[in-house]
Amino acid sequence: MKNIHIILVVLFVLVFGWMYKQQDKTPSTNAETSSKVTINDSFEKNQECQKYKSGIIRTLETKILSFGTPTLEQIFYSPQKDACLYVRYTAKNGYFMKDLYDIQKDGPSAVPLESCDGIHPLSEIHAVFEKEGDLMFYQEKLRGCDDFEEKIAEYK
Repeated sequence: MKNIHIILVVLFVLVFGWMYKQQDKTPSTNAETSSKVTINDSFEKNQECQKYKSGIIRTLETKILSFGTPTLEQIFYSPQKDACLYVRYTAKNGYFMKDLYDIQKDGPSAVPLESCDGIHPLSEIHAVFEKEGDLMFYQEKLRGCDDFEEKIAEYK
């Protein structure tokens, strides 16, 4: 009977010690570990996305749009979309466009996730808008893509 009491006391101490140790594990430690895993995963997935870079560049080089020939501006992994995204930049005669695409949903009828257009501050473009008396539109288009990086930051 005495042996049973000793075993129960030892068992109680072990269980109590285990519960106390579990309490010591703070949420911040778990969050830090989770964060490191997420950062590590994002880095690896970003590296995977970089493998598509040359293929996208080749595809864009063959596209000739009325707005010009598009180029790849950046490519990155988006945890929000769990996909590789890229920014296509197209420019012609001082006008430009930036479009954000999902690689998995890219194609002839693809709709950009984000898009903007603007004009470069060139004197000849300013002269055209001034001649047409539409300098407010010119100023608006100068700022056309000012917030584009903020928009795509939501995907990063």
